[in-house]
Amino acid sequence: MPYVDKSQLLQIYPACDYVAVPSHYDGLPNVILEACALGIPVIASRAGGTMEALPEAQRKLTFYPGNALECQNAIKQAATLTAVERSNLGELVRAKILTDFTATVEIKQYYDLLTRRV
Repeated sequence: MPYVDKSQLLQIYPACDYVAVPSHYDGLPNVILEACALGIPVIASRAGGTMEALPEAQRKLTFYPGNALECQNAIKQAATLTAVERSNLGELVRAKILTDFTATVEIKQYYDLLTRRV
């Protein structure tokens, strides 16, 4: 799918079984947080902070950046999940985002970082 402006993404997400993020380099892509918050599992490279956003069960759908074989395996893993398994995984990723990526958690992490003695 070609680039879509962020203002149009909310119309597209509900039609997705998965969101693929094959980045070679990234921090923590907003699209991963958005998709997971909506309960959509991701097939993603392990670039940047991606792994911090995903629960353990979701990690079988990840691969090292640039590793085509691992990427293929992640896609195969996704393709073998039943609708129920995909839905359960979606609930796990959603719970992780709604628990670990709240404004309260982010504020606390910034506070801890900025008040830490070096």
